[in-house]
Amino acid sequence: MRKFIDVEVSVSQVYLVTDCYGKLAETEVNVSRSLEPVKKDEVLYVQADGSMLLTRDEGWKEVKVGRMFTSGSCIDPNGKSGWIRHCQYVAHLGNSKDFTQQMDSFIESYGRLGTSPGVCF
Repeated sequence: MRKFIDVEVSVSQVYLVTDCYGKLAETEVNVSRSLEPVKKDEVLYVQADGSMLLTRDEGWKEVKVGRMFTSGSCIDPNGKSGWIRHCQYVAHLGNSKDFTQQMDSFIESYGRLGTSPGVCF
């Protein structure tokens, strides 16, 4: 039987920790491509989603997240739901135009995809 312990945490403490980790993550995310090159028989899958986020200083801002993975990264262990072994994330707080430029640069970093089956959005 598991026992749970209530731990009280102040709002300011949560803010300080998430702000610190957010700044550290910003130096890692969107820096460089982390996937291997797309092989000739693979497809590059690209997903994107977004929402609006209420910020303290600037009011409502767009937040977007993109995800890319190759068909070679999709695995199906023991006939169960598929898993994705490796993927690349792109995160952006700002307008959709800047986010699209970031996503485009990552997609273009794979070179000409014309020799492979292509890109699937």
